[in-house]
Amino acid sequence: MLLTPDGATAADGAAGTLPAPPTATATATPVVTPAPVVAAPAPVKPVPVPVKAEPVPVVTTTAAPAEPIPVEAPVPAPAKAASGEYPNINVVPPQPGGTLLPVEERAKIIAELEALRAKQGGSAPKPPASQTKALTDEAANHGAEALKQIEKCSQEGAADLYPECAPED
Repeated sequence: MLLTPDGATAADGAAGTLPAPPTATATATPVVTPAPVVAAPAPVKPVPVPVKAEPVPVVTTTAAPAEPIPVEAPVPAPAKAASGEYPNINVVPPQPGGTLLPVEERAKIIAELEALRAKQGGSAPKPPASQTKALTDEAANHGAEALKQIEKCSQEGAADLYPECAPED
């Protein structure tokens, strides 16, 4: 079956008109979508307020010194690098005018510290006599022994002759 431009069909050479196609009437029908269901909010539980603990006053048993400890440091001489002058390091610097801590105050502080140490159950550390003697002997001989070791390992082929002179990997 063939269609002609005017809407006719040609079948076996016979031409005829086709009925017009039915026309559709377009009427807009609104599409209704249901509203989403929203759940009611959950009831809010009240948050308990933590009880604030009252601070406990701290009582100290150590007595503060009746008067402040006088500490005066000597005023250092200003460096005169800007002008090119430097202090002479070959001359002993002058002693400060006063003492940093009076002898009585120093003795008082030392006594307080010793009392605190005794209260904690400690004692003054003292090295054992054997350790003291061993350290004294090592101090007397260490320098000479180190020089002998250096001279021995400085010889030609010392690494091959003496295993202690071989470099560590």
